[in-house]
Amino acid sequence: MASSSTTSDRNINIEGSTNNNTDNKEGMNSTGNNNDISEDHAIVFVAYNGKWEYDDKEWFFKNSRSSIMVVPKHVTLTEITGILYKQLKVNKKLYRLKLEVHYRTGSPWFPVTEIQNNQDLSVFISVTSKTKLPLCVTQIYDEFTNVVQDRVTSGVDEERRKDVAYELINGYPSLATTVYRDKTVLDCIIRKPELFYCGTSYSFYSRFVYQIVPIKNNSLGSNDTADVENQETRNKDKFVTKHTRKCLHTAISRICVKLWETTLLHVLHIKHLKDDKVKHNTTIKLLRRICEEADRTHTSSDIERLYSSPFCLAVENNNAEALDVLTTYFAGLYASKKDGHNIYQLTVLNRSERVYNYILHHGYDIKNDFSISIDDDGNNILHLVGCLAPIHKLNAASGAALQMQRELQWFEEVKRVVGITKTQELNKNKETPMMVFRREHEKLRKDGEEWMKKTADSYTITAALIITIVFAAAITVPGGNDDKTGKPIYETEASLIIFAISDAISLFTSTTSLLLFLSILTARYADEDFLYKLPKRLIYGLVMLFVSVTSMMIAFSATLYIMFGQGKPWILFPIAALACLPIASFVTLQFPLLVELISSTYGHGILGKKKDHRLSANANIYDY
Repeated sequence: MASSSTTSDRNINIEGSTNNNTDNKEGMNSTGNNNDISEDHAIVFVAYNGKWEYDDKEWFFKNSRSSIMVVPKHVTLTEITGILYKQLKVNKKLYRLKLEVHYRTGSPWFPVTEIQNNQDLSVFISVTSKTKLPLCVTQIYDEFTNVVQDRVTSGVDEERRKDVAYELINGYPSLATTVYRDKTVLDCIIRKPELFYCGTSYSFYSRFVYQIVPIKNNSLGSNDTADVENQETRNKDKFVTKHTRKCLHTAISRICVKLWETTLLHVLHIKHLKDDKVKHNTTIKLLRRICEEADRTHTSSDIERLYSSPFCLAVENNNAEALDVLTTYFAGLYASKKDGHNIYQLTVLNRSERVYNYILHHGYDIKNDFSISIDDDGNNILHLVGCLAPIHKLNAASGAALQMQRELQWFEEVKRVVGITKTQELNKNKETPMMVFRREHEKLRKDGEEWMKKTADSYTITAALIITIVFAAAITVPGGNDDKTGKPIYETEASLIIFAISDAISLFTSTTSLLLFLSILTARYADEDFLYKLPKRLIYGLVMLFVSVTSMMIAFSATLYIMFGQGKPWILFPIAALACLPIASFVTLQFPLLVELISSTYGHGILGKKKDHRLSANANIYDY
């Protein structure tokens, strides 16, 4: 061995004396001179590129090369690793360095320990300064990083890169089960919700286009397409009929695809939706390929150890698509836990409605599974659903009142599944589920009350103004009355009849909406009122107010026509255009709230349709 005695502050020196076929045993002796080494530095014996073996007496690093380093006693792991890369001439892009040491601790058979952080390194420096314990360095070929870098940077275009990951898994199956920095490939995929259909928010129009847009069958294949030649048919006629139908279906599909290619796919918005659909389907295909490889190479215990974390992550992220793929291959993952909670408890704690629906429609004994779920604090599933939802889930609803309604819907839905008897059970704090709910949602209830009152107060002023206007218009007939008969001069005109009817409708509906908003202001605001009572009053009040505004504008337009439009039909066009402005403004500003209220109150709620959790991969896919 050769040593270097030249040191400087925070500097590490290595000299390249080499001994091939050297067995560097733990506890090796040093013959170097330490007189010129300062007290804040330490000598480190380095052995690299060897192989650990046990000779029934002690561990040794066989066939290694050796050098000596002089390092500051407070050197960090990053610093010493960086110098080792440089001095040992190791390519960082292709290899990583693994630093290991064997502590005797009174037992030669004590296992080899890897240095993973600064604390581990500090302990080693302290020990080696006294015992001359060698630092054993191994360079490990990082196949995953190297292959991915070569493939991704090989000049493929953007469309091609979408399938690079899948090609890597096919070409290097071991990558599917690689653990890199304590994370599996599944962890990396599931942590990106935008790769899945369920993790992307689309409008109604976009969802419709997404479902019908055709894509190349390069993501999932067509599992539903039967091989006609291999089917058993009882007679030739049936065979011909089935074959003909398939040919017609294929021909029509190709025609549709060509139509999309030549026209609609050139629309930027539709092209983006198509790209999203390809991405989502490719992700599902990649997940399936990874699970196939893991199922082939791993034992049940390995799968539970490696994939419990991404499975729980899929539950927390409300990713029913990933859950469907994982449970198809690894049904045992249903027993996974995180922070002491099983997947049923994680589902309600994180308000994962898609996962809840998936479990509900696929579980064999879902009521029993939910009923027996009790955590360490004695909380049953209803106690947990009584806890406040995560902030990002609350913010999905507009306003504190709708957030409170959503929380109540969750509580009522889970209560329906587990049974009413669970509502009387006590946890370790002697609380029932409803007591937990009220305690956790006290602030949200107050915020919901304030939001409801402010909203109703604003609409009350609007309704009162409309009542004043239309009532005054009703007693002042446009065009005046006949002095002899007292009847309206234009009583036979259709425009006057339209005015009278519209004005009456506006008066009655605005009065009704005013009373509804007043009832909201005087409500008791109990927790259960936010479920149906208060939202229904707000819905009816908004509908009446919308009808009132529309009728008022129609009445005003009819008045203008009576006064200035006799014999001038063209005046109807500017009047109608101007009358649409306030109506359009009202619809644009207030109609989204009305739609959300109706959807939240009268929609499917937590228990959605079974098709809500289906894979995007099962959408329409055409071959071309």
